[in-house]
Amino acid sequence: IQEGLVREYPLGQSTAHLLGYIGEISEKQILLLKEKGYKSGDVIGQDGIEKFYDEYIRGVAGGMQVEVDARGYQNRIVGKKGSIPGNDLILTVDQTIQEIADEELGKRQGSIVVMDPRNGQILALISKPAFEPDNLQKYFSKSGHPFLNRAIKGQYSPGSVFKIITAISALETGEIAEYDRVECTGSLYVGDREFNCWKEDGHGWIDINLALPFSCNVFFGTIGMKVGVNKMLEFARMFELGKPTGIDLPGEKAGFLTDSSTIDPLNLSIGQGPILVTPIQLASFISMIANGGNIWKPYIVKEIISPSGQRLKEFSPTIKSTVFVSSSTMDIVK
Repeated sequence: IQEGLVREYPLGQSTAHLLGYIGEISEKQILLLKEKGYKSGDVIGQDGIEKFYDEYIRGVAGGMQVEVDARGYQNRIVGKKGSIPGNDLILTVDQTIQEIADEELGKRQGSIVVMDPRNGQILALISKPAFEPDNLQKYFSKSGHPFLNRAIKGQYSPGSVFKIITAISALETGEIAEYDRVECTGSLYVGDREFNCWKEDGHGWIDINLALPFSCNVFFGTIGMKVGVNKMLEFARMFELGKPTGIDLPGEKAGFLTDSSTIDPLNLSIGQGPILVTPIQLASFISMIANGGNIWKPYIVKEIISPSGQRLKEFSPTIKSTVFVSSSTMDIVK
């Protein structure tokens, strides 16, 4: 009987991108980590929580010093060193919410991020397609990029979520007031260009109080042209889109916000054009709206506990910045 490294993932694919997986250390990783005592043949975290907190949870391997004869037969045990288990991580994740999110996403490609707007704690994080952390080889040749954590590495156009930024920039600059109305007939003509609403017969005369829940393209295209590209991008940067959130997972992407003021304001106003965001950025942005202006740093690990039960480290909620938007504007948008 030999002691060895064992990992059990009771929730399987539903926590694959959250927890990550382990694998043998590579030559490149040895060069980066040798000062921390890592050596050839070590098994280390390769993604997710496993990688980000590897030095805390890996423990210390044990072993025996054995005297052998010239033929390699064991004569006697000279010494024995017991292994030391790694520390425990206490996560912010709510298992019930995680399992519900996994079930609701089903077999669709995409991600779900659930974040507490009061403190930045991640309650659930799902990305699909996923993989079985203890059977990786099965997924190396599968299509759909099962190892891509879309929640932090997928970069997409924000789409209609960006209309919140368009609304805030228009209200804060005074380009519109709460009850200013725009007529939506289903399309908007700018020169010889036709810009369509998703509702073919239009929404009629509506103000911001209806335009946002109805997600009217014509309304936001109209006010977006009034506000202008520079102001919309200014607010997007203030809300930290196009910037890593700092979540405690490896490989987070930054997204992209253009520096060009020549892009189409119609497309930008509805979240299209040369801008990219990650789902975790949008979760952080929506949380900021919900709490009234605080941008919390999202985090997954709450505590690190030693094998003896001692609290080694506790992670507290961190406010990265506070966005100053008038209370009247925030109330309208909320």
